[in-house]
This record gives sequence, C-alpha cells and structure tokens, in this order.
Amino acid sequence: LDLDESLQILNEALKLCKHSKAKRARVLYEMGFTYSKMQDMERALDLYSQAKDAAATNKDRVLMPTILNDMGYAHVFIGQYKRAGNLVESALDLRWERVRYLETQLSRLKEKTEAEQISNLKQQRDKLEQDLLDARLKLGMSFNTIGQIKRFDGDQSAATGAYSEALEIFKVANDYLWQASALH
Repeated sequence: LDLDESLQILNEALKLCKHSKAKRARVLYEMGFTYSKMQDMERALDLYSQAKDAAATNKDRVLMPTILNDMGYAHVFIGQYKRAGNLVESALDLRWERVRYLETQLSRLKEKTEAEQISNLKQQRDKLEQDLLDARLKLGMSFNTIGQIKRFDGDQSAATGAYSEALEIFKVANDYLWQASALH
C-alpha cells in the first residue's frame, strides 16, 4: 500500500469506529503517523492531538506514550525542540511506569508458578514476559527519540547520554536493529 491508499483505508476505519473511542484513538494515531511519513507535520500533529484526547478519555496507558513520543518527534521537524522534549519525557515516564508494573506482575506470577505449578500461570507468565519485552523496547525507543531531539538541538552531551540509555535497553532485549539505531 502507498500512503494515500493507507489514508483512504484509515478514513473508512474512522467512520466505522464512531462509537468505539479505543479504536478511534488507534485509527487517529495511525492517520497521524501516515501524515508524518508524508512530511505533513501540521496535519500529523492535529491527528496526534485528537488521538491523545481519545486515548486520555479511555485511560489508555499503552497507546498514550506512543502518541506522545511520536508527537514529540513531529515537533522536532517544525523546530519546536522544547515541546518535543517535554512530550517525549512524558512518554518516557509512562513507559517506565508500565515497565515497573509489568515487572511487579511478572515477579508475583513467578512466585505463584513456583509454588503452585499450574500450567495456565505459565501462559500468563509468558504473556507478561512478552509484554515486558515490548514495554522495554518502547522505553528504549523513547530514549532514542530524546537523543535525536537533543542532537538536533545541539546538546551533544545529553544526546550521547540518551543514546547510551537506549543502547543498553536494546542490548538487554537483543534487538540488533535498534542497537544500530542508537549507535548512529
């Protein structure tokens, strides 16, 4: 699909999810992401803002940091580095919160698994481990974005620090593509 076709499909999806704010937030985010790929940052930011409002209404703490992170990145391209940094820092805080929550849940579940040896708990543990890996990768992505913002803003020391944090997270996750990104 090209980007124009993607937008047509997303516009149809938006019409279909009038009554589902959770799905509406995701579709608005995807539309914003598509416009950012098309380099139309003003339109992207408008859609990201609508997605943020919809996600806030739903108390969606999984999608919200992605929206904030990408909003921040879009602000870089219109020269608003301070706003970009603030948004990505907010995303980072939410992602840290999710990592800590998942680590706690996983720890509790592992204790139960060792004590009770119940197979369905293993499935829950496996799902939590996958969710935790995903949450950590997204945390690393936010550090990577902060590094880019700081680099564009001329603060090489802060950029290097953020890239280093991202790199360490990507090493733990064994994600070589993101490790390479953090090293650029």
